Amino acid sequence: AQEEARRKLRLKAFSDHAWLFFALAYVFYPTLSLLQFEGLLCQDFDGGAKRLLVADLSIDCDDPDYLLFRGLNVVFIILTQLVPVFTFVALYRVRHLLHPPSKRSPQAQLRDRQRREKEEEKLLHLTFLFTHYNLGWWYFETIDSYRRVCFVSLLALLPNKNLAGIAGIGMSFLSYILFKDARPFHVSSSNTMASLASFALS
Repeated sequence: AQEEARRKLRLKAFSDHAWLFFALAYVFYPTLSLLQFEGLLCQDFDGGAKRLLVADLSIDCDDPDYLLFRGLNVVFIILTQLVPVFTFVALYRVRHLLHPPSKRSPQAQLRDRQRREKEEEKLLHLTFLFTHYNLGWWYFETIDSYRRVCFVSLLALLPNKNLAGIAGIGMSFLSYILFKDARPFHVSSSNTMASLASFALS
């Protein structure tokens, strides 16, 4: 009994603080990714005699100090890009609570999940990662995180602006198809708004 009480206490302590990590990761992930990728983008000047960092032209990309920074930056980029994977793993471990096998109607299953969101301790710190999505799309936050980082970070770093424009239009169209056909949100108007926003961008 004491061991069970300690386990519940540890779980509650984790739940009380883990949501903050996931919330901060959600908010800052695309911007942090952009800053990290900018630390890799160098450009040739003076006919290739110099390679300077585009984000700060006072930095020589062949300087040993920069090369050390670049190596460390790559490590942190890998760690940052694993954040959505961590959220997926956290959700996957409780998938039996998010979308258990059932013969009930989708609406009834959704109501069951919404009830579990408030009652199950294992879901309390994860709720905002899945609560807006349909039963079968409980992992959509991982997909959307990478989608957002592509828009915010990768497109901005493409050296050819025409290519970046074409890639942006293509990604916007794919996002439109995703929200229009897959309809990951359980609120219909949210799918409509997301698809229209993507269509406007394309």
